[in-house]
Amino acid sequence: MTAAGETATDHAEDSSRGSRGRHHKHSRRRSNPELTRKYLALKRKHRELEKVFLGAVTGLAVLCLFLGGWAYRATDNYRQAMHSRYLESEALAAARSEIDATKSELATLIENRIPNLQPFVADQVVPICKSYVRNVTFTVARKDGRPIYQYQLVVSNQSDIMVQPDVSVLMFDRVGIEIGRSEVPVHAQDGPVTEFTLYPNEVESYGADIDLGSSAVPAYFKLQIH
Repeated sequence: MTAAGETATDHAEDSSRGSRGRHHKHSRRRSNPELTRKYLALKRKHRELEKVFLGAVTGLAVLCLFLGGWAYRATDNYRQAMHSRYLESEALAAARSEIDATKSELATLIENRIPNLQPFVADQVVPICKSYVRNVTFTVARKDGRPIYQYQLVVSNQSDIMVQPDVSVLMFDRVGIEIGRSEVPVHAQDGPVTEFTLYPNEVESYGADIDLGSSAVPAYFKLQIH
């Protein structure tokens, strides 16, 4: 055999041994089932964690969108409610102003048409200080569910002669219509009499009911001193 033939033979043997060595090493890696199972288990766990992470991120994004939309709607509804309340308060203030102006105009018209009218006020002493009449007090009682209007008139005689009081108590509603009246003398506080007489420097009190009907409500009163 020549040198060239020996060299070719040696190369063929080396190639054969190298191929068998690589095949042997490769066979050893494939033959380890424990590492393969761990690798596959880790890979599956990694994929599951990726799915959970993606699901959590998606859910968080949806929640943020929902909360953002809810907050926007709530804020918008609040702004609309406040604007509506502002408009209602403005309209109410304007209506109150118009009502007050109308009441004032009506009161002026009534006072011009009926002089010496005074506002009706219950449970308050109203000074009169005219002639022998000092003051008058109105009260409201109830009987069988309906209001009973009463008055108490205080008179005094500051002159040197005797005086016989003669007073008419007139009641009016809010538009100036007379709804009731009472005449003094009616009865004395100490008991019924047919005639009242005030002696010089004497002070007396007279009281009576005023029948106004079941639905009439007084707004003004007037005293006619005869």
